[in-house]
Amino acid sequence: MVEYAFLMVFAMLPLTLGIVQLSLVLISKAVVNHAAFSATRAQLVGEDPLLAARIVCAPVAGTKAPSPGSPIALPGWGNLPRSEFSVAKTTTRVLEDDADSVTVEVTHDFQLILPVVDLLFRSGTDAGGTSILRLVEKCTLPRPWTKDADLGLP
Repeated sequence: MVEYAFLMVFAMLPLTLGIVQLSLVLISKAVVNHAAFSATRAQLVGEDPLLAARIVCAPVAGTKAPSPGSPIALPGWGNLPRSEFSVAKTTTRVLEDDADSVTVEVTHDFQLILPVVDLLFRSGTDAGGTSILRLVEKCTLPRPWTKDADLGLP
């Protein structure tokens, strides 16, 4: 029984925490991938790609930021939860916007929440000393019309 207790503390607990952290990282990667798609689509139709990416990344933005921004207000819904942290951690960059396609890159600093195993995943720390993993995703969408084409808008 004593041997099992030592095994559990020193082997199984870090392994379990590592699996949980890996699961959270994979979920965040999928969310940032969708944020890249949303930002590219927003750029394609003439909206703000940064706002689109920040709205999508809000659920995985964590609860700590060196200097959180102001929350994003959604009409009819109020303030989006955790959006002030998403504002501080999510950036976009339009790489290409020409007649054929639009490419946008989204960068999100994912907050690693589990101690000890964060050393395996982190790519650095933020200004507040919190371990982060910088997730970067790109998305390219073709432009189905030219910029000068009549879109049938009044």
